[in-house]
Amino acid sequence: MEKWKKRGFIMFELLSVIEADILMLIQSARNSFFNKFFITVTKSGDHGFIWIIIAAVCLVVSVMFFILKKRKRADLGELTIGFAPALSLIFSFISCNLILKNAVARIRPYEAMNDLSILIPKESDASFPSGHSSAAFACSVALLIALPKKYKWIGVIAVIYASIMAFSRLYVGVHYPSDVVGGVLIGTACAFAGTFLIRRILEKTANRG
Repeated sequence: MEKWKKRGFIMFELLSVIEADILMLIQSARNSFFNKFFITVTKSGDHGFIWIIIAAVCLVVSVMFFILKKRKRADLGELTIGFAPALSLIFSFISCNLILKNAVARIRPYEAMNDLSILIPKESDASFPSGHSSAAFACSVALLIALPKKYKWIGVIAVIYASIMAFSRLYVGVHYPSDVVGGVLIGTACAFAGTFLIRRILEKTANRG
């Protein structure tokens, strides 16, 4: 048992060194243009702001379209586009912000690395996982999954923006790479779970008609 604990500690230390090197490499590549760009991107995700707006717009437009087109109960599946991003965001918030951050309680990289400078004010919560990354992928991937084929390009753009936002968390110096990877995986899982659940609920509701 002690042998495995020792190996686990060594692997964790090695990962920490690699992650620190990655953050310092990113810091060395900073310039004024990208500083402004990535600060703007990362701030757009504060408190899930841009993703909440996107989810709200999807929900309103989806419901309004359903009502105006006088859809029948059998067409409830179309509402997945509106409800999936919102439910996925809720799943992301619960799993990431309420459970995992408190359970893991990882300190931020700037608290452990004296040479790392940050471009935004210090964060008050734990480092793992990245809430920005989780929310970004929860909403964007849910949108990508739910949209019909001819509108998938909207979801692709959303996922690209989500990816840029995830990287911005490394660029501004507030997360380790594993925090971001964890957030991306959690957000993606929440997107699949949220979309699946909404589809099942809407299908059952439609079948009752």
